[in-house]
Amino acid sequence: AQGFYFSPPQDPDAAFLSYSETQSRENSVPLDVARLQAFEIFAGMNPEDLQQIVPSCKELAVPEDTLLIRQGQIGTRVYLLEEGTVSIYKGAGEVQHFLRTLDAPAIVGEMAVADPERIRTANVRSLTDLRLLSLSLQDFLLFLRRFPALGKNLRQLLAQRSR
Repeated sequence: AQGFYFSPPQDPDAAFLSYSETQSRENSVPLDVARLQAFEIFAGMNPEDLQQIVPSCKELAVPEDTLLIRQGQIGTRVYLLEEGTVSIYKGAGEVQHFLRTLDAPAIVGEMAVADPERIRTANVRSLTDLRLLSLSLQDFLLFLRRFPALGKNLRQLLAQRSR
Protein backbone atom coordinates (compact mmCIF):
# COMPACT_ATOMS: atom_id res chain seq x y z
CA ALA A 1 0.00 0.00 0.00
CA GLN A 2 2.90 2.36 0.60
CA GLY A 3 3.78 2.54 -3.12
CA PHE A 4 0.29 3.81 -3.93
CA TYR A 5 1.04 7.06 -2.12
CA PHE A 6 3.82 7.76 -4.59
CA SER A 7 2.36 6.36 -7.79
CA PRO A 8 -1.20 5.18 -8.42
CA PRO A 9 -1.57 1.73 -9.97
CA GLN A 10 -1.63 1.58 -13.77
CA ASP A 11 -3.31 -0.90 -16.05
CA PRO A 12 -0.83 -2.97 -18.13
CA ASP A 13 -1.42 -1.02 -21.37
CA ALA A 14 -0.84 2.35 -19.71
CA ALA A 15 2.29 0.99 -18.02
CA PHE A 16 3.56 -0.27 -21.39
CA LEU A 17 3.03 3.13 -23.01
CA SER A 18 4.84 4.90 -20.18
CA TYR A 19 7.71 2.43 -20.50
CA SER A 20 7.82 2.78 -24.30
CA GLU A 21 8.18 6.56 -24.11
CA THR A 22 11.29 6.22 -21.96
CA GLN A 23 13.09 3.86 -24.34
CA SER A 24 15.88 5.03 -26.64
CA ARG A 25 15.38 5.99 -30.28
CA GLU A 26 18.07 3.65 -31.61
CA ASN A 27 16.13 2.37 -34.65
CA SER A 28 13.96 5.42 -35.25
CA VAL A 29 13.86 7.79 -38.18
CA PRO A 30 15.24 11.23 -37.25
CA LEU A 31 12.39 13.48 -36.21
CA ASP A 32 12.09 16.46 -38.51
CA VAL A 33 9.50 18.80 -39.96
CA ALA A 34 8.80 16.51 -42.94
CA ARG A 35 7.35 13.86 -40.62
CA LEU A 36 4.88 16.38 -39.17
CA GLN A 37 3.90 17.69 -42.60
CA ALA A 38 2.32 14.29 -43.38
CA PHE A 39 -0.56 15.11 -40.98
CA GLU A 40 -3.58 17.17 -42.05
CA ILE A 41 -3.67 18.77 -38.59
CA PHE A 42 -0.49 20.67 -39.55
CA ALA A 43 -1.68 21.75 -43.04
CA GLY A 44 -0.95 25.37 -43.83
CA MET A 45 1.73 25.72 -41.17
CA ASN A 46 5.14 26.92 -42.26
CA PRO A 47 8.25 24.82 -41.58
CA GLU A 48 9.59 27.30 -39.01
CA ASP A 49 6.43 26.87 -36.90
CA LEU A 50 6.56 23.09 -37.22
CA GLN A 51 10.21 23.16 -36.14
CA GLN A 52 9.03 24.57 -32.79
CA ILE A 53 6.75 21.53 -32.33
CA VAL A 54 9.37 18.88 -33.20
CA PRO A 55 11.24 18.92 -29.83
CA SER A 56 7.99 18.26 -27.94
CA CYS A 57 7.26 15.04 -29.87
CA LYS A 58 8.16 11.67 -28.39
CA GLU A 59 8.35 8.55 -30.49
CA LEU A 60 6.49 5.39 -29.59
CA ALA A 61 6.35 1.88 -31.00
CA VAL A 62 3.14 0.14 -29.93
CA PRO A 63 2.42 -3.55 -30.59
CA GLU A 64 -0.78 -4.85 -32.11
CA ASP A 65 -3.83 -5.19 -29.81
CA THR A 66 -2.71 -2.57 -27.27
CA LEU A 67 -5.26 -0.26 -25.70
CA LEU A 68 -3.78 3.15 -26.46
CA ILE A 69 -6.62 5.25 -25.02
CA ARG A 70 -9.23 4.10 -22.47
CA GLN A 71 -12.66 5.71 -22.46
CA GLY A 72 -13.38 7.64 -19.25
CA GLN A 73 -9.76 8.28 -18.31
CA ILE A 74 -8.25 11.75 -18.23
CA GLY A 75 -6.34 12.51 -21.42
CA THR A 76 -2.77 13.68 -21.03
CA ARG A 77 -1.39 13.07 -24.55
CA VAL A 78 -2.30 13.45 -28.20
CA TYR A 79 -0.98 10.81 -30.60
CA LEU A 80 0.11 11.22 -34.22
CA LEU A 81 -0.28 7.86 -35.96
CA GLU A 82 2.63 7.55 -38.44
CA GLU A 83 2.24 3.86 -39.27
CA GLY A 84 -0.51 1.37 -38.61
CA THR A 85 -4.25 1.17 -38.00
CA VAL A 86 -6.36 1.73 -34.90
CA SER A 87 -9.94 0.92 -33.97
CA ILE A 88 -12.05 3.50 -32.16
CA TYR A 89 -15.00 2.26 -30.12
CA LYS A 90 -17.12 3.06 -27.09
CA GLY A 91 -17.97 0.73 -24.26
CA ALA A 92 -16.18 -2.10 -22.51
CA GLY A 93 -16.35 -5.85 -22.17
CA GLU A 94 -19.01 -7.47 -24.32
CA VAL A 95 -20.90 -4.20 -24.90
CA GLN A 96 -18.83 -2.30 -27.44
CA HIS A 97 -20.00 0.13 -30.10
CA PHE A 98 -17.61 0.40 -33.05
CA LEU A 99 -17.13 3.98 -34.30
CA ARG A 100 -14.40 3.80 -36.98
CA THR A 101 -10.94 2.68 -37.92
CA LEU A 102 -8.17 5.14 -38.66
CA ASP A 103 -5.16 4.49 -40.85
CA ALA A 104 -1.93 6.46 -40.71
CA PRO A 105 -1.37 9.34 -40.99
CA ALA A 106 -3.96 10.39 -38.43
CA ILE A 107 -4.27 12.03 -35.04
CA VAL A 108 -5.97 10.36 -32.05
CA GLY A 109 -6.68 11.68 -28.59
CA GLU A 110 -7.63 15.11 -29.92
CA MET A 111 -11.17 14.93 -28.51
CA ALA A 112 -9.77 15.51 -25.01
CA VAL A 113 -8.79 19.00 -26.16
CA ALA A 114 -12.47 19.88 -26.66
CA ASP A 115 -13.49 18.66 -23.19
CA PRO A 116 -12.50 21.05 -20.37
CA GLU A 117 -12.24 18.05 -18.02
CA ARG A 118 -10.02 16.23 -20.57
CA ILE A 119 -12.05 13.01 -20.29
CA ARG A 120 -11.46 10.44 -23.04
CA THR A 121 -14.69 9.88 -24.97
CA ALA A 122 -13.77 6.56 -26.63
CA ASN A 123 -11.32 3.67 -26.58
CA VAL A 124 -8.51 3.43 -29.14
CA ARG A 125 -6.92 0.02 -29.73
CA SER A 126 -4.10 -0.84 -32.13
CA LEU A 127 -5.14 -3.25 -34.88
CA THR A 128 -1.56 -3.47 -36.18
CA ASP A 129 1.85 -2.56 -34.84
CA LEU A 130 2.00 1.24 -34.61
CA ARG A 131 4.60 3.93 -34.94
CA LEU A 132 3.45 7.09 -33.16
CA LEU A 133 4.55 10.54 -32.23
CA SER A 134 3.20 11.63 -28.87
CA LEU A 135 2.62 15.20 -27.66
CA SER A 136 1.61 16.15 -24.15
CA LEU A 137 -1.82 17.74 -24.05
CA GLN A 138 -0.28 20.71 -22.26
CA ASP A 139 2.19 21.30 -25.12
CA PHE A 140 -0.54 20.76 -27.72
CA LEU A 141 -2.74 23.40 -26.05
CA LEU A 142 0.20 25.81 -26.06
CA PHE A 143 0.75 25.22 -29.79
CA LEU A 144 -2.98 25.76 -30.45
CA ARG A 145 -2.73 29.22 -28.90
CA ARG A 146 0.54 30.01 -30.67
CA PHE A 147 -0.41 28.83 -34.21
CA PRO A 148 -3.85 29.89 -35.54
CA ALA A 149 -3.65 27.44 -38.49
CA LEU A 150 -3.37 24.53 -36.03
CA GLY A 151 -6.48 25.70 -34.18
CA LYS A 152 -8.41 26.06 -37.44
CA ASN A 153 -7.37 22.56 -38.56
CA LEU A 154 -8.35 21.08 -35.18
CA ARG A 155 -11.81 22.71 -35.30
CA GLN A 156 -12.36 21.23 -38.77
CA LEU A 157 -11.22 17.80 -37.61
CA LEU A 158 -13.45 17.87 -34.52
CA ALA A 159 -16.42 18.86 -36.70
CA GLN A 160 -15.74 15.97 -39.11
CA ARG A 161 -15.34 13.38 -36.36
CA SER A 162 -18.36 14.45 -34.35
CA ARG A 163 -20.70 13.65 -37.27
